[in-house]
Amino acid sequence: VYKLEDANNEVYEVHRMAPDGSNDVLLTDQLARSTVPKWSPDGKWIAFAGDLEDGNRYGHILYRMRPDGSNLQAINVRYGDIGYIEWSPDSRWIAFGGIDGAELAYYNRVVSVDGEQEVDLPYRSINPLKWSPDSTHLIFVPEGYHSIIVQMPIFSSETEALTPPDMHTRLPQYSPDGEWIAFAVMEENGQNLYRMRPDGSEIQPLTESMTSIESFDWSPDSQQIILNNYTWEDTRELYVMDADGSNQQLLYQEPGLFAPIWSPDGEWIVFDLVTQVDEHQFDIDIYRIRPDGSDIDPLTSGPAYQSNPDFSPILEPSTPHTGMVGLG
Repeated sequence: VYKLEDANNEVYEVHRMAPDGSNDVLLTDQLARSTVPKWSPDGKWIAFAGDLEDGNRYGHILYRMRPDGSNLQAINVRYGDIGYIEWSPDSRWIAFGGIDGAELAYYNRVVSVDGEQEVDLPYRSINPLKWSPDSTHLIFVPEGYHSIIVQMPIFSSETEALTPPDMHTRLPQYSPDGEWIAFAVMEENGQNLYRMRPDGSEIQPLTESMTSIESFDWSPDSQQIILNNYTWEDTRELYVMDADGSNQQLLYQEPGLFAPIWSPDGEWIVFDLVTQVDEHQFDIDIYRIRPDGSDIDPLTSGPAYQSNPDFSPILEPSTPHTGMVGLG
């Protein structure tokens, strides 16, 4: 799935397409503005954010729908922006957050998939909440706590600090096998990627010379990591490396490269690419590239802005809902 936005920022749609860019289908024709679509790990639902029914652009509703766009259901209402959505691996819970419209501050929420239950969080997080592979814990960086990474069981307000207070961290993320947590660290001359065990032990640097790590993603088998590095030369670099930091390879570089993610089979890396058309216009399209840097090609083409891709999970052959969703 992906998001499609028109050039005037008036229409936001959620579309579904095949992993090669074919068979594009509009899923949210009943809503004027829809964004940040995300497949559930069991493949049964797509969650996304839509504007409040009164048209208030400072408020979002968290929705879910079937992969064909049917059975649209409102889960939760927020008087603020929903900037990210993260399903729990067991597909029972949804973490989401953004900027609160009233307080103009970060907020985060965790709700059950039917919206009937909500988990109270003791802190605001400056980064998206991330789930442990067994769906029992959340990991995040609390706002105002010197960038310490904390881990919290979802049914408890007890938090465990995993990193020392003098380590300024960002973007913690569990490996799919649960063996490691990777995270970015802000250092004197830039940022670098580190990893540690889920109990905070064995903290290890994975890179030494990155400038600003904007995002990264674990491969499905937990053996590799891709990262997006913003350089002093005002460009962005896509790297792939082994999970221990070895075999680092620069795959691609462009100033407008954003948010690379792995495909569930590990065969492709997909990312947003912003290109300048003229002095007043730019395009955003979704591209894919092999993990060895070969076979780069676009999955979408302008003039609208296509971004925020997310893959459907790998399911049994009998399951009919396969493809990619995004904001269109």
